[in-house]
Amino acid sequence: MDFCSCRNAKLQRAKQCRSCWEAEHPGRQQRICATCGIFFKPKKTPQTYCSLGCRPKGPPPSIYRGQENNKWVPAVTLVCKYCSCIFEKKPWQLNKKNGSTGEFCSIQCRGKYRKEFQSKEKSPRWVGGPQSYRGRNWKAVRLLVVEVQEGRCAHCDVFIGKSLPVHHKHPARAFQRPEDANTLNNLVGLCQSCHVRLEVGTREIPGVAQMSAAPYQKACRRCGHLFLTNSMNSMTCDSCWHNNCLWCGKTFRIESPSRRARNKHCSRKCYLAARLAK
Repeated sequence: MDFCSCRNAKLQRAKQCRSCWEAEHPGRQQRICATCGIFFKPKKTPQTYCSLGCRPKGPPPSIYRGQENNKWVPAVTLVCKYCSCIFEKKPWQLNKKNGSTGEFCSIQCRGKYRKEFQSKEKSPRWVGGPQSYRGRNWKAVRLLVVEVQEGRCAHCDVFIGKSLPVHHKHPARAFQRPEDANTLNNLVGLCQSCHVRLEVGTREIPGVAQMSAAPYQKACRRCGHLFLTNSMNSMTCDSCWHNNCLWCGKTFRIESPSRRARNKHCSRKCYLAARLAK
C-alpha cells in the first residue's frame, strides 16, 4: 500500500489524499453561498450558489446587458436599398455567412427589389432561354398522338405507354402562336433515347426534320466565348472539346474539357514518338 506525498494518509487507488488534492485545486474548496451565506463545497469550479433554490430566477442582472457589458459593440446605421428607410444592425449580423449584407432592412424588401430590378432580362445572370409554354391544346393533342401510335416509338418501335415523349418536327418558336405548332402533322412520338439523340443531332429519323439552325446562344463556361447549340444542357463549345496533336497535328476529341492541358496527343503512338524525339 502506497502513501501520499505528505505521508499523512494511505492510498488505495487514488494518487493523492483529499487534503493535498484540495490544496492544489483551490477552486474546489469551501465557498460561501451568495444568497444564504452557507459554506459549501462546489461540484463545479465556477459554482456561486449552493443549490438551485438559492440561484436567482429570471434574466441575469443588468450588469451583463447593454453598454455595461465588456463585449458590447455599437450598432451600424444603414439605409435600405429598396424603401430607403434607416435601420440599425450589429456588425456580426452583416456577415454574408449569416445571409445578410446590410443592403435591405427585411426579407420582404429584398424580395421586392429582386422581383422589380433583378428578374428576367434585368437579372445579371440572365442568358435567355426557351419558353416552356406549349399552348392550351398541348395536353389534348399529345394524348391523341400517343393513342394513334399506341404508346410506341415511331423510330425503334419500343413500347413506352402514356408517358411517351412527343417531339415537334418544327419547333414551336418557328410559329407565331404555340398552339399552331400542336398539329398531328407536326408531332411524332419518340422514346427518350431517340428524342435526345434527335435533339442533339446524332441520329437522323426519316420523316422528321432536324433543326437546321442552332436556336440557343450561350457562353462557354471554359473559355467564355459565345457559341450556338441545339441543346439547352450544352455548356461547353466545340473548340474546348477538341485539341490539336503536338506530334502529327491532327485534330482529335478529348475526354473532358478539364483535361485539355493534359491531352496533348491524339494517341499513345504519337505520345511515345514525342517522348523518344526528346
